[in-house]
Amino acid sequence: MDKDSGFNNLRNDMIEELEEMDSRSNYGGSSLGNFLSSFNPLWIVVVLAGIITIVLIIIFGRGSDESIKRQISELNDRISRIEQRLSAIEELDGRITDIDHRIKAINLSLQQVQSNIKRLSKISSTSRRSKPSKRYYIVKKGDTLFSIARKNNISVSELLRINNLKKGQSIYPGQKLYLTK
Repeated sequence: MDKDSGFNNLRNDMIEELEEMDSRSNYGGSSLGNFLSSFNPLWIVVVLAGIITIVLIIIFGRGSDESIKRQISELNDRISRIEQRLSAIEELDGRITDIDHRIKAINLSLQQVQSNIKRLSKISSTSRRSKPSKRYYIVKKGDTLFSIARKNNISVSELLRINNLKKGQSIYPGQKLYLTK
């Protein structure tokens, strides 16, 4: 408020002074004062700023043809570099997409392998419990009860029981050992 009243006081003082000058020069002092008082000071500042801006653009905005050609050339170079970078980015995007597809395929294969492992482990565990396919085994040189039992998917204790053998009892080559009852 103080600035506005100070500005208005200054404006009024200037109008009075202009009216006095106008009355001394016999130009019809009241008309000039009325003319100036009808303008808002803010509009005067805006118009002056616009005129100054136009003058500065005219003075500094004009460049030589060489300067403009140089600027255009620099912009073309920048555009070329940007296009090269964009091309490289697009190529990397393609590679990333390809890698992503490969990862998905590997994950699918891994799931299939895990499924097969589970299936095989179930088959393997049931085959250990199943009865041997042969009814008897002929002992060969170097065989042990453990190796015979393992080859035929039965336990050593089961092999001993079926053949009425005692723990630590010897077996010999050519001996017939029953695998099932």
